[in-house]
Amino acid sequence: ATTSCLPDATSTKILAPLQPLLIGMFRTLHATITHVVRNSSSSHDHPNHHVTNDDDDNPMDAGSPAYEHAVWICLLLVQLGADARVVTLSVPLINLSQLVGLSQREASYHDTLPLDARVQFTPRFSLGFVTLLGTLILHDDMDEDLLRDCHAALQHPAVALVLARGLCQTDDKAWTLRVLSFVRRLVGLSTTKVVQLHPLADALFAIHQTWADRVAQRDAAVQLASKQVERVTAELDLVKMNANDERVLGRTEHARLQKELDVQRTTHEHVLESLTVKMETQLGRTDALAKKKAQLQDSRVQRGQLDQDNHALQRKLLVLEMRLDELGQANVAATADVDRVY
Repeated sequence: ATTSCLPDATSTKILAPLQPLLIGMFRTLHATITHVVRNSSSSHDHPNHHVTNDDDDNPMDAGSPAYEHAVWICLLLVQLGADARVVTLSVPLINLSQLVGLSQREASYHDTLPLDARVQFTPRFSLGFVTLLGTLILHDDMDEDLLRDCHAALQHPAVALVLARGLCQTDDKAWTLRVLSFVRRLVGLSTTKVVQLHPLADALFAIHQTWADRVAQRDAAVQLASKQVERVTAELDLVKMNANDERVLGRTEHARLQKELDVQRTTHEHVLESLTVKMETQLGRTDALAKKKAQLQDSRVQRGQLDQDNHALQRKLLVLEMRLDELGQANVAATADVDRVY
């Protein structure tokens, strides 16, 4: 619990430079929240939704420095809130309406996400801001009107959704511890604990239902995939069986064709051998005819030469006969001359 007593002179000296710093940090938070809420109608990006655009000042951009800086400021102020003097200076700077606006913005973004992304989503800015408000406001000595306003803001479904996401998130265990501490403070100060926890219970049930739907979808997908695997396996087994049958038929057909091929090859070899013998015989006959033809040609040449020689001899014989006739006539004449002489 914190104290609301006035600071003494020493505390005043310490708080004097701290107050402008706190004012600056809260002003940064309020400006960032205002920017986030005003951009809710035109921007659909979020630091958990890794999409960027050309607006460098949009705090809802992926990895936005403004968003991360605002979360860091909330956590820093939570740490500083352990000092009652910081609480005293910070409470007047609180704006509960901004808690609802920021929670609505991140809750609406949460509802637009696909189921898988929704389970992974953590509204860190809203969680940091609600944790800060719990640290600053939920005290026994706090003003009743402020506590009543805080309780009213916490009844909003968007705020309850943010708290439920903080309890169920898997991003950082520290967020779960911060939300549990906040709920413990809230329950400890509430006189109607059941009523105060209804929105949170509804949000937790809704998140559980979301997870159950996701598990059901995954189970359905797994069952569908299993059926598809079974169907594909059965088809594969059938294909393998058909392939084996076709392989056996193919081997049988191959053996039959090979046998026929061997028979045909043997037949062709016999035919080829017979043709080879016939061809060799024919070639022998052709060679013999060629030799005979050559011999005949030679005989014709020799006969022609003999005919020429015979004609030459006949001419010579005719000449000799003529010479003999001339010699005979000369001899007769000579004989007659001799006879006349004697």
